[in-house]
Amino acid sequence: MFANQKLFLCFIFSFITHFLYAQKYITAGGVRMSKNEVGLTLQQHIVETVTLEGLAIVNANEYYFSALIEKHNKILWGEGFNSYFGAGPRYGVYRNDTAYYGADFIFGVEYKMLLFPVVLSADIKPGFRIEQDKWFELGVGVSFRYIFNKEKRNKLFDGKKKKKD
Repeated sequence: MFANQKLFLCFIFSFITHFLYAQKYITAGGVRMSKNEVGLTLQQHIVETVTLEGLAIVNANEYYFSALIEKHNKILWGEGFNSYFGAGPRYGVYRNDTAYYGADFIFGVEYKMLLFPVVLSADIKPGFRIEQDKWFELGVGVSFRYIFNKEKRNKLFDGKKKKKD
C-alpha cells in the first residue's frame, strides 16, 4: 500500500470508531465465576471513575457478601478497556453457621463490548478473614455483566453525556 492509502484508511477507521464507541455504563449486574466459587455481582457508578460493587458469592464451604469501592482507569489498548482496583468489607458464614468478618481487595481489567450492552472482566481478588484459621485467600475470577443503565451522548459531535432515563 502507498503511504497516502494507509493514511486514508487510518482516517476512515478512526472516523468509524468514533461512532462505535463503547458507551459508559452506570449500572451493570451479572455473574462472577472462579475455579471454586460462583456468585452475583452488581456495579453502580457513583462518580465519573468510581464504582460501588456488591458481591454475593457461594462456594463449597461458605457464602459471603462484599461491598467494594473501585477506581477505574482507561487502558491504552482501545476504546472500552479499563483497569480497576479497589477494596471493601466482607461478611461471611461458613457451612457450620460460624460467621466471620474480613476485607477484600480487587485488581482487574474490564472490556465494555462495542455493540452489545455487556461488560466482561477478569480480576484477582485477595481476601482476608479476621480471627480465622484460613485467614487469607487469593481468588482469580471472571465476570459477565449486563448493562441495565448506561450513559448516552446528547449529539454525535458535542462530546457531552446524557444519562438514560
